[in-house]
Amino acid sequence: MKSTKDQPSDNSLLAEAERVELTSRAGGYKTRNLVKKAEEMLANSTTAQK
Repeated sequence: MKSTKDQPSDNSLLAEAERVELTSRAGGYKTRNLVKKAEEMLANSTTAQK
């Protein structure tokens, strides 16, 4: 039974999991920054209208 070629090794699975975790963490950080900027822009526009 030679299934080592078909299935990725544990090491590459771990590396892939780490990579996905890092990119999703970075994506969450960018999203929070965008939301914060949008909230600031909304606050500025509502105070300017008063």
